[in-house]
Order: sequence, then C-alpha cells, then structure tokens
Amino acid sequence: MLHKAIIASFFTLILSANCYSQSYCDSTAFNEAVKKMGAGETENSITKFSEQIKTCPNFTNAYLYRGICYYKLDDTLKGEKDFNKAIEVSINKTVTIVGEANFFFRAEMYNKAFKLYQISIKKDSTNAKVYYRMGRCKWLERLAILQKNKVDDYATDPVLKSYLKDEILKYYGKAITLDSLENDKFYASRGMMDAMKDMSTNYEYYYFRAMFKSNFYDYEGSLADYEKSIQIHPTINAYETAAYLARKVGEKEKACKYIQIWSNMISSNLNEKQDIFQKRETADKFCKDLGVKSKDLGIKP
Repeated sequence: MLHKAIIASFFTLILSANCYSQSYCDSTAFNEAVKKMGAGETENSITKFSEQIKTCPNFTNAYLYRGICYYKLDDTLKGEKDFNKAIEVSINKTVTIVGEANFFFRAEMYNKAFKLYQISIKKDSTNAKVYYRMGRCKWLERLAILQKNKVDDYATDPVLKSYLKDEILKYYGKAITLDSLENDKFYASRGMMDAMKDMSTNYEYYYFRAMFKSNFYDYEGSLADYEKSIQIHPTINAYETAAYLARKVGEKEKACKYIQIWSNMISSNLNEKQDIFQKRETADKFCKDLGVKSKDLGIKP
C-alpha cells in the first residue's frame, strides 16, 4: 500500500510541484531518470538522478525525486537525506517544503507531512491549502486509530473531545478564511453550470469540514458547509447529503429541492446503485414523505 501511495504522489509532484531546478543546467539525465521512474525502473532512475546531481549539484528536483525513489526502496535514511538537501539548495525553500509535505501526505505519512506543513507556515502564513492539509493530516491520522479500534461514534473519542476536534476545526477555519478573502466575490458571481465546470476550486475545504462537523452532530453547521461547497463546485454527493441534513434540521423545502437536484444529476461513479429513473422515484418519495410538492420548487426533471 505504501509503495502504491508513493508512486501516486510521485506523479502528482511531477505534475504540480514548482520546486525550482537550475535552468542553466543540461537536464537530459533528469528527464531520462523521470522516464525510468515512471516505467518502474527505480534503481536505474536513481543512477540517472545521481548523474544529474553530479553535473549540477543544486538541481532541486533531482534530490526530491531521488529521495522518493529511496523511499520506494524503503531506504528512508537516504530518502530523508535527499529531501533535506533539496530544501538546502532550493531557490524557494517554502515551495520545496510544501512539495515534500504533499508527498508525505499522499503517501499517508500524516505526522511527517504535518510537521513539514508547520515549518512552511512559519515562512508563509497565507497558504490556505497548507492549513487545510494540516487539518486533514490530524483527522486522517486519528481516523485510522479509531477505525482500527472499531470506534463508531467519533464524538465519544476522548482525544477528539479534549482538544483534537477544536484543533482540526481551527485549521479548516483558517484555510476557509484565507480562501474566502481571495475568492468569495468570484464564487458568488457564477451560476451553477460555471461552478460545475470549474475543476480548480477549493470546494473541498468546506466539503470535508462539513463531513467532520456531522460526526459531532453539528448538523446545521455541516449543512451550511455543504451548501457553500455546492456554491463553489456542485457535486452529487454534496446535494444528496445536504438533502438529508436539511430534513434532519427541519428545512423541508430545502431538503426536497436538494434531493430533486441530486436525482437529476448523472454520476460518473460506476458503483452508484440507482439509475436516473430510480433516483427520481426516490426523490419523489422523499419529498412526498416531507409533505412537499416537488413541482412547486421550480425544478425541471
């Protein structure tokens, strides 16, 4: 499982990290190393990354990716050494630290990732995604323990009750505050179709805080976050969950509206149990049980 996560995080890092190489260096060896790593030739890719480092000792990405290779081979000491060296030679240390933290996050090494995110915010406290990931690190690390211990009601967990719940909400809240300052006017200016097409939003900040709040019976707070996530980027799951939360807090018309929208959305999830016609039947029954006429909501099937 760890190796699979490391491979996935490697390709994400390749595509998204802006971890500064040296433009004046011939990067032929580096490019060959990346191809070999993608083909699963880990040891050969290490050799090529080492060639690149020999000819250009300050080539940040060569250290980063060679470090990932060492982690894949379970040689964490060499991997750690390369990651530290990447930070040392990097032109933009904050970006490099976040890149390394993202690697550990995707490899499900949450404690390591969290510590690196902590270091990064001391250098730049304006990165909303870093705060969001810090909250995710703390929650996912604790969730694994709760699931291992077969704890069903997370609200009873003494660690979460005493301090961890508030800490996680603090990180989510910081991410949302920073994101709101930058993007709220933009979010409010778009219609549903534009929001749905936009795949580069930060809707997950609200979506995952909503999920977290619902574990602690804050249904109104959870509903508000799901609604915000829908405004930013509508998803089928958000509409469905928002419908049941609205019903739970007594907002019947809103619940019916959301379930009707859900019923008319086509999922790309092959595991979805109901087809579009079954979903509409489910939605109609849902509204009928609430005593709300779906046709009065202005929703077209």
